[in-house]
Amino acid sequence: MPQEEASAEFRARIIDENRAAFDLWRRTCALVEGAVPKPRDISVPYARALDLLFIQGYKSFSSLYVLCVRGEGEDAATILRRLLAISWQAGYLANDPEARELRGKQYLAYYWAQVPDLLKAGLDAPTRERLEAMYKAHKHLLAFDRRGRPRNWWCGTIRDLADRLGLLETYDQDYTFLSQMAHGTTQGILLEVRSEGIEIRSHRMVPEILVFGCRYILGLALFWNESFNLVDEEVRAGLSSEALGFDFRR
Repeated sequence: MPQEEASAEFRARIIDENRAAFDLWRRTCALVEGAVPKPRDISVPYARALDLLFIQGYKSFSSLYVLCVRGEGEDAATILRRLLAISWQAGYLANDPEARELRGKQYLAYYWAQVPDLLKAGLDAPTRERLEAMYKAHKHLLAFDRRGRPRNWWCGTIRDLADRLGLLETYDQDYTFLSQMAHGTTQGILLEVRSEGIEIRSHRMVPEILVFGCRYILGLALFWNESFNLVDEEVRAGLSSEALGFDFRR
């Protein structure tokens, strides 16, 4: 059978075996995707930072479908970890109203953290001057390590973030497992041994990846919607309830 026909057959089987999870993903994606192009005011740092996180989260969430139907669960799990980290950052931005603007500025400052490395490349003079000016303007908002380099996280480590949000249990369960998948250290979860060798494409964990993705993006949408009110909150809450109560045994 030609490769494209085999891929189409595999994709159809994946969707058919996990129709409930794909349906929940589809309805969630439609809700979020419909809000992305709507006009909104992002003139203040907090709103701009929250909006950037929301857009990144949407892109990660939408890519889960493509990876799942191709049987690339390891990569989907890695994207899911990114989505979880994005949703936590949005939660941290939002959880202290008095600190929102400062945290928004700190998040945005990290868009310029790589400037010292960029300046080592052969840039033209106007570009170099612009980057140097932006880095100088934002440097006071960056956190540095003992070597004088900006730290990887604008708000501490991901575990610090989970601790501040009261989500250490989720960190120990969800984030740790997804990190193991990303680092290739979870053995055998998505590999199936067949008589002719190892099946590299797997249908395993498709419901978990899609449904947990819905949980994470809908939580992110809650924070985003508090500022922009562009998502139907009744629909969002209903989908969130479905995702939290999803029966993985069916």
